[in-house]
Amino acid sequence: MKKILFFFFILFLFAGRIPSLSAALTPPQEAFYQEERIARLSDIFRQRMELWNELFIPEEPVKMEYLKKQLSAIVADPLLESDLHTFQEILAAPGSYEKIKDVKILQSDALSRDQKTETWEVTICWELEGYEGISIEKERYFVELIKINHDWLLKDYYLLP
Repeated sequence: MKKILFFFFILFLFAGRIPSLSAALTPPQEAFYQEERIARLSDIFRQRMELWNELFIPEEPVKMEYLKKQLSAIVADPLLESDLHTFQEILAAPGSYEKIKDVKILQSDALSRDQKTETWEVTICWELEGYEGISIEKERYFVELIKINHDWLLKDYYLLP
């Protein structure tokens, strides 16, 4: 009887380790995963672009409550707090800012990933419209995502040298 229990105990322990052994994604799964995550990241930057541009439509004043609700669905702290502060300053003292006509992720490389956080290096192309016409800027960024309530949010990003 002890041998049977011991056998099942060992089998149980071994079976508990198998999911962690197979947790690595196959190349096709990895490609799909990265495409899915970059699609989400592109969506986040596009929504932030749209919110930014809404600040400059004089016929339709934007309320901070609306901005906070929209940003909270795509951005987490510390970037959320920073964005809200920036948007509040713009609403309080409107000035001359460039409109973002388009944003595209041109290149992406996953740097690290676990169940709650991911880091990426991405190249983003910004199409900006100012008084002097349209300009294109391509910049490399370090991007941090965090998973909150089953959704990936932009936690932070900054320019790379």
